[in-house]
Amino acid sequence: MSVGELVLTEKVKSRDPEGSKQAILEAAEKLFSERGFSGVSMRDISDASGVSQSLIHHYFGSKHGLYEEVKKQAIERFWHRWLSRTQKIPQHPHFFAEGVETFFWFVRDNETIMRLSCWACLEGDTDLWPGEVEAIESLSSEIVEAQGKGFLRSDVDATVLTLLVEAASLFWWQYRPNLMKLIERMGRSPEELDRWYLDNVVKILMCGALARTPVDKGEEKEKDGNS
Repeated sequence: MSVGELVLTEKVKSRDPEGSKQAILEAAEKLFSERGFSGVSMRDISDASGVSQSLIHHYFGSKHGLYEEVKKQAIERFWHRWLSRTQKIPQHPHFFAEGVETFFWFVRDNETIMRLSCWACLEGDTDLWPGEVEAIESLSSEIVEAQGKGFLRSDVDATVLTLLVEAASLFWWQYRPNLMKLIERMGRSPEELDRWYLDNVVKILMCGALARTPVDKGEEKEKDGNS
């Protein structure tokens, strides 16, 4: 491509800043998830997005600024999925089960986010993601509200419960290939094992791991009779 063509292309892209920004963010997320922050240069992102380095600097300031925007958009994608739930408190007492499923399938559908998180740990990046604190606090507040309505146990810390949901989902999808080999003797398809794991996680988080005694069952029947 000649110098004149490059200049013309740059002018066209500068007239569509949102399209250029999105192309940059998509290229950056893919590259960062594959190589980590340190393994990606601005030239790499420029080549992958088709946007000049000067424009990338103009939009995001620096590679770190771009990296932070990539993480911010990842959190925003999660919020879009989270707010699309059909069962929300106080509309339904089983909102928590759907919330666990929502997070679980979101991680599956957003593999690059999981990879970004893994790379951050490998590179010693302990910075919180933009919007991460607000996300944890908001999810915890929903649990606190549900505890107040009697939907969930009030003696379990809401933040810990939120982190458990996150950890259970990330663990499965991060180690899924290894776990499949471990439990392939069950003779189920990978998709069936995904559902099997999720159902058990929901069951444990909703009901606990201790066996239910006759007293527990009797109390439950009594509650059903009074409801």
